[in-house]
Amino acid sequence: MIIYFQYKNIGGKMLLLATLLVFQAPPLKPVPYYDPQGRLPSTYENYIAGQVDAPFEATTESLHSIFPADDNLVLIFVNATLYPLIQTELDTYVSDLSNEGFASKVIAVSGGKPADLRQILQVHQDSGLVGALMVGDLLVAWWEDGPHGEDYPLELFFTDLDGTWADNNHDGKYDYHSGNRAPDIWIGRVYASRLTYDSEEHLIKQFFQRNHAYRTGQLQIQHRGLVYNEITWYPHDHGMNYLYLDITMFNDENTTTAYHYKNQLRLGYEFVHLIAHSSPWVSTFFLDSGAMGGGSLFNFEIPALMPNAAFYFLNACMNARFTEKDNLGNWYLFAQPWGQVVMASTSVMYGVPYLTTVYRALDNDSCFGDAFLKWHKSNYSRHGATCILGDPTLKISTAEPSLVRIPQVRHQPTAPLDWTEFPFDSSNFVNGNPDIGCSDGKIRIVFDSGRKVRADTYWSWFNGSNFSQPESIAWHEYYDLFPACATDATGRFWVVWQSFRDYQSYDHFQLFSTYYYDGHWSSVQRVGPIAGYHDVQAALGAGSDDRVWCAFKSWRNGQADIWVSSAQNGDTWTNPTRLTDNSFGQISPCITVDQDNHPWVFWSSLANGNWHIQGRHYDGSHWLPMFSIDTTATNSCPRAAVDNQNRVWVVWHKWQNSQTDIYYAFWNGSNWTDPAPITVVSADDILADITMAEDG
Repeated sequence: MIIYFQYKNIGGKMLLLATLLVFQAPPLKPVPYYDPQGRLPSTYENYIAGQVDAPFEATTESLHSIFPADDNLVLIFVNATLYPLIQTELDTYVSDLSNEGFASKVIAVSGGKPADLRQILQVHQDSGLVGALMVGDLLVAWWEDGPHGEDYPLELFFTDLDGTWADNNHDGKYDYHSGNRAPDIWIGRVYASRLTYDSEEHLIKQFFQRNHAYRTGQLQIQHRGLVYNEITWYPHDHGMNYLYLDITMFNDENTTTAYHYKNQLRLGYEFVHLIAHSSPWVSTFFLDSGAMGGGSLFNFEIPALMPNAAFYFLNACMNARFTEKDNLGNWYLFAQPWGQVVMASTSVMYGVPYLTTVYRALDNDSCFGDAFLKWHKSNYSRHGATCILGDPTLKISTAEPSLVRIPQVRHQPTAPLDWTEFPFDSSNFVNGNPDIGCSDGKIRIVFDSGRKVRADTYWSWFNGSNFSQPESIAWHEYYDLFPACATDATGRFWVVWQSFRDYQSYDHFQLFSTYYYDGHWSSVQRVGPIAGYHDVQAALGAGSDDRVWCAFKSWRNGQADIWVSSAQNGDTWTNPTRLTDNSFGQISPCITVDQDNHPWVFWSSLANGNWHIQGRHYDGSHWLPMFSIDTTATNSCPRAAVDNQNRVWVVWHKWQNSQTDIYYAFWNGSNWTDPAPITVVSADDILADITMAEDG
């Protein structure tokens, strides 16, 4: 017995209703809508207020036929203003479609009503039309008063071409559907105008570039699937076994947490099937018997996380509500480096016990559009709001990544230390993103925790026998996450984290810092000016002087780069310096400081479908040119340290040969050694870290 909400827009106000639903083992259950911030989706009235009422114009920009003609016509609708900005990428896409047996017509569109687009689709229905791709900010149809009282964007309006649709109360939303109501074609949306971490033009260009790379075998991705059943009504693989031999599945409620799920996304799965309590912006994870404490995956985490997955089925309420600002489904799609297709719902979603039809069709060489349509024809009455974000013409690649010869393992085969496990925290809430440091002779740990529902940064220290009770660091209501720590030569224990505290509308992350010195915490200060950027993923380092260095990732000027700042003797932070300035995606910076008090910054950089380990070094007066340490396969999450010979060591995890191993290299004073493995096992070793021992 569960209480669900319903809502209704009446006179521009939201009316909330509580409904007690009693189920007796039904085949389908509505997945509860849940948003930890209590947000509700915007209404049709909100959406239409932002639209410009203009006459409908549609111009055919290109027509590519295939001979002999067959039933494989794809219409590509593109926003007329956006079209010239992405024409090069669209030309490549059209060429790819032709090579795979699709005819296509590119139509630039502006103004009008949803019915105008549907009419064009109907005109082409007898010309072999199989589906359409809608690129950019195009017309959206809405349905009024869904099963739970909500209004929602309705792609079924465009896919059912021979049914009857009507807006009987003339409020702009369809409320009547009769006749042959099953979908006839498929539709995909490439819709980035509501995302704020990057420009629409850049996001869509990147999407089509990696689409081409996947089609042509340039993207190496593991042929395996992840089934993540946060809601355990259906504790099986939903039919994914028809598509993959290698499936990882999680069902235990105390295992399926936000922190655990995010780490799984880093491992690399071609296909992710998630069922979770959600809203348009967040998926929330509960513990056994529905207890709070599993944490949440927020929309703003996806661009920084850069999940290693190409395809998603999100059995998660409203994740595909693409009209919402920074909606979660679109961030899965547009986040580098892999996003291709997301299947999810724009409305409250019923549980989907099986997706066998889709997985079997994909295994039989169907494109995503055909596979989805085959399932949707039998499930539209319950799942009418389920849709495709991304490219429905794609097929699962059958190309196996090429095997690479792995160098000989060079490391101490027996651990020189005996490890003792200490209980750290008994909270029922999820703790994540730990960093470790030392000051005043004490080992200190900083981490973020959801124990007050909204994430906050905590610390604890080791007194020789156990860890202290965790305490909040500069508590604030609005999401303090991903702390990093370091101690300068004066004994100041610095902590930097990302927070919304300057942006209570959750628009922009900024970095903030404080330090613990002489028994108390300093006042909180911002790292860099407040300027509407997205500053995330801080890393700290300090040498033998009174300066501390902070490297971080930032979205500025429409691209993600690595930046660095420093603070001396507890003073304010310097104006950040950009270390990268290219079109590649950068992620996971780390920093260490050598014996000359010169910082070294490392990161992962996406280029040509692979993640490279790169870095830069400050020589005391300026930053030296960028260098690469490993440019083969997929390399992620570098960490660095300096030994007593002033050699700089870097460790990271590398995916190749269908497994993930730990690699290392070091700077010997004149060059970098060749990357070499620390582990080579038929399992996934990830997220290594490194520090110097007492003997150097």
